[in-house]
Amino acid sequence: MTVLHSAPATAHSITPESLYRVEQASALPAQPIKPKKPLIVALGLVLGGMLGIFIALIRLMLKKRSAKMASSINNC
Repeated sequence: MTVLHSAPATAHSITPESLYRVEQASALPAQPIKPKKPLIVALGLVLGGMLGIFIALIRLMLKKRSAKMASSINNC
């Protein structure tokens, strides 16, 4: 698809010919496209594991910070 650049158009002057031009007809693929289920499952497991580890590390950091703040308040 080729986009043609022209002067700014108003709502009344927009036509399909002013927006795009079809250079050739679309072709259908020889075989239907199917989702790659094993790849999707593997990526889901990897990204889910990374997210779980990230959340666990953040919770651990917050827990240590709150324990440190509590001990500094008790020492005063």
